[in-house]
This record gives sequence, structure tokens and C-alpha cells, in this order.
Amino acid sequence: MRTSRSPGAADRHTALTVWLSGTAFHVRDETGRRATDVLADVTGPRGLGAVPRSVEVLMDDESRARRGPVGTTDLYGDWERGEGRVQEVGGERWSANVRTLAVVAEQLLVAERERRLVSQAVVEVLGRRCAELHDTVEGVEDGRPFRSEVRLLVAEPFVLLREVRDAGIPALAARSEVVELDEGPQRGADLHP
Repeated sequence: MRTSRSPGAADRHTALTVWLSGTAFHVRDETGRRATDVLADVTGPRGLGAVPRSVEVLMDDESRARRGPVGTTDLYGDWERGEGRVQEVGGERWSANVRTLAVVAEQLLVAERERRLVSQAVVEVLGRRCAELHDTVEGVEDGRPFRSEVRLLVAEPFVLLREVRDAGIPALAARSEVVELDEGPQRGADLHP
């Protein structure tokens, strides 16, 4: 479950289901957003996803929230085979670069940089002991410097909670949390289109 906050806008809620098995993955966006919007959640330099930058985007988000889900968008990939596929709501399935799509599935896994952070505390989430980690991401976006404060709850190899808050504008934030984790065997249909 992901919640994004921006000043002057209603909270945006999205839900993903992620299947991982060996070198294969399948990500389903339950709200039916375009693949580019799903990717923007994890590729934005600030760690906040796509931040609305116009009244039109805010209105589209609000309209989408009122309308509710219109279907699902599915991202499939297999690192070993080097293939990726996207199936958007109402569209044809198309091929995509597996590395481009993989970042969406990999957000569930601890990154190398995160492994080097020092634990601040140990808490329990979903019946698992998690290390609480803190990080800062700094850079420049659209010619303006930014600083994002990041809080993670990690139960190796999974990131069960990722909270990101803009240091200068605390109302600009994103929270991604795992609400269910099932490590049982996956059905083949879940991993391949």
C-alpha cells in the first residue's frame, strides 16, 4: 500500500501486488494506472514518486480517486531471460526492457546502499523483527536542491516500510508499506503473462 501526500492535494492511495520467484517477477497495480505512473513511484530522484506539478494533474488524480479502479496494470519480467512485458488496462500487451520494469519489483528488496545503514532500533512488523534504518537523499531536481529524509523497516531481504519526507516541506511525503507477506510457492500463472 502506498500513500503519497502533497501540499494542497488529497492523499493519493495505490496498491501493488508483487510476486517474486527466482529470476521472475510480476507486479500488479490494483488501481490501473499507466505503467509510466507506476514506474515514477520508484524512479523519482527524491524518493517521493511523481509529485503533482500542475492543477491538471491534481484534478486528474482527484477524478481517478472518485472513479475508483478501472482494472489492473501488470508488469512481468524475467531477469534470466532478459524479457519484460506490460499489460495496461484496455490495451495490448507490449514488450519492455526488463531492467526498467524490475525496479518496481525490487523496491520490496533491500538495496545495497540500505544494507550499509546502521540500525536505530528493532521493531516487529508482520510478525518479523525489523531493523529501523534512517537515510538522507540529497540532490537537485529541476534546478532546485532537495533533501529527503528516509525511514525504513527492514526484515532481510525485504523492506516492509519505506517512509520518505521532504526535509523542507514535511507535507510532501510518501509511505509504502507491505501489508501482507506470503513466502509460499507461487503459481506459474502469477509470474508469466
